[in-house]
Amino acid sequence: MDQDDTSKIIDLLQSFWGDMNQWEKLTYDSYVNGKGDFELRRNQARDQLLSIYNKYLTQKQRKTGKLAGPDVAAYPEYDSSLENVLNIESSGCGKYVVNTKKRDPNIVDYFTEHRYKIIEKNGKFLIDSKESYSSYKKSWVREAL
Repeated sequence: MDQDDTSKIIDLLQSFWGDMNQWEKLTYDSYVNGKGDFELRRNQARDQLLSIYNKYLTQKQRKTGKLAGPDVAAYPEYDSSLENVLNIESSGCGKYVVNTKKRDPNIVDYFTEHRYKIIEKNGKFLIDSKESYSSYKKSWVREAL
């Protein structure tokens, strides 16, 4: 894997985290402080999320996760200032595994480990899936994007 591919993958993740962070904050504010029809606000949030997914994720049916609600919380799940890429491994045939470490903003010295699977298709890198390491299960657990 060359340096250009490494940079593209890191840029992909950081841009995704940034766009998701902004979406989460705006959607949470809309849900809590918004006026008018809640269903309309929820549908607008879903449309905005679909736009982000179409830009950064592989095309496949995603029945769970943020899109199901669309679901947000007071503290955003995605934050490029808290999550760092540790390494990128090529698993061949345009597939990559990116290991990250994310600092919890509310608990001192608490970190979570994540693994993103990236696919290169027609010269474009896309996020396919995300996993989190469970210290309880001592294994990687699939996480909804």
